[in-house]
Amino acid sequence: MSLRKLFRKKQEIFGEPFERDVTLKAWILLGVLGVLFLGLTIRILYLQTAKYSYYRTEVMEQMTTQSTVQADRGTIYDRNGVPLATNITTYRVFISPSSILREQTEKNKNGENIDLGALITENLSNILYVTPDFVQAQLKETKKLDRTIKREVSEAKANEVRAFIQEYGLQGMVHMQATSTRHYPYATLASHVLGFTGSDGGLYGLEYSYNSMLAGTNGRYIIARDALGNEMPYGYEEYIEAEDGNNLTTTLDVFVQSALEEQLEAAYIESGGKNRAAGIVMDVNTGEILGMAVYPYFNLNDPWVLDMDSQAKLDSAGFGADTEEYAALKRELLLSMWSNKSITESYIPGSTFKVITAAMVLEEDVVKVDEGFTCQGHKTVLGHIIHCHKTTGHGALTFTQGIQQSCNPVLMSVGLRLGAEKFYSYFAAFGYTEKTGIDLPGEGLGIYAPQTAFTDLDLAIYSFGQNFNVTLIQQITAVSAVANGGYLVTPHLMKQVSDSDGNVIKTYGEGIRRQVVSAKICETVSDILEKGVSGDGGAKNAYV
Repeated sequence: MSLRKLFRKKQEIFGEPFERDVTLKAWILLGVLGVLFLGLTIRILYLQTAKYSYYRTEVMEQMTTQSTVQADRGTIYDRNGVPLATNITTYRVFISPSSILREQTEKNKNGENIDLGALITENLSNILYVTPDFVQAQLKETKKLDRTIKREVSEAKANEVRAFIQEYGLQGMVHMQATSTRHYPYATLASHVLGFTGSDGGLYGLEYSYNSMLAGTNGRYIIARDALGNEMPYGYEEYIEAEDGNNLTTTLDVFVQSALEEQLEAAYIESGGKNRAAGIVMDVNTGEILGMAVYPYFNLNDPWVLDMDSQAKLDSAGFGADTEEYAALKRELLLSMWSNKSITESYIPGSTFKVITAAMVLEEDVVKVDEGFTCQGHKTVLGHIIHCHKTTGHGALTFTQGIQQSCNPVLMSVGLRLGAEKFYSYFAAFGYTEKTGIDLPGEGLGIYAPQTAFTDLDLAIYSFGQNFNVTLIQQITAVSAVANGGYLVTPHLMKQVSDSDGNVIKTYGEGIRRQVVSAKICETVSDILEKGVSGDGGAKNAYV
């Protein structure tokens, strides 16, 4: 029986409702198909519009390789334009394990008896002084197009690698990429000020403080490759140019810095120094640092090598070179070696603080320059006998002579007249309770009694610079305030910033924080100090 006759037979049996039921089911089926088609259409549109960028990126990442175009780090100059930190061209040597495997497979098919892996391992390890095991480990990454063998390869070594590639026809398997490497022309000069760089930018000193200005922005070179790793036509390449970093002109003077370091080294050696020596040369009017040094210094071009003193400490510790104790001590010594003692460590200022006490008491008019005192070699304060450095006493002398002879009892007497509250307010005003704000990382603070616990005994001893600690940068900044007419300035190392085309972007001038004492008093104190050196004062040996 035909299908048509069967349908008619069922229609005769079931009647018209059956026909309507079939029609309804057909429409339902059609509707379901329509909804599915509409959903599929919407999904396709969504993927082609809203998710276009995402999937395009996914596809491009699978078919492209990306190389970094390194931006040149900005140059650091001294105030006269002498380069202190610059860049030299070195090379990154890398291999393409997937290309080497493919080439090896082809040679095996052609019956060529050559082991590319062994050839590359032997030659690169000999030329670049890397271990064969390391090269072998990179060769095993056969799905990779780029495995670094060594960075910062010199021009001479790069020429040897280039000759090796040419001799054995290894183009496409062994590669070299020119890179910019930080270089310090003077190696050790101003090492603690300049600092050095690592893979992530500046690590210490000015290199760290001004990293964002120096670093620049790296570019990119994007190359499309097919499934076999071969480069696709030029139209698939993309080049994004790098933006070089800005150049910094510092306040440092190479000649002043060199002279300072020479004198520090001589003083350290002659005195048999047990701790590092540090010194600062600063323009008292502007706060510009002309020289700042710490001895022993270190080699900025190889900062992970200990200086001679630090290495001697490591060697004498008795630890084996492969022990954890040895490694831990070396890390500790490196951190100490890199630290800029001029701003991080504190010391007792001693008689240099008498300059500050003199300015305080003269400003408050609690003593006259020609007022007479008697030094018996000591003074008793709150039941404590405090000695003068001249234990037999200076005898009768004026306030001026007391400063010039660095007499402790004279300073204690005038300090007690000033009073603890007034003394402490000046102590803070001269900057001893705060950081100077110098543009270097790691600035520390001194150690001193809190005002709430500051007694007359503290006052007497503080007046001649004992029983408290200051940083070297705090002390020179405070003394500069007396030398410049009473103004506390912000010490700084940056003079100006310019772009790679030489256009000045920013300049740095003097930063006056506040006036502490009057110009007249500063002139009086300076005159007392000068005559103490040029005349018969305790510092006459310092006369030039």
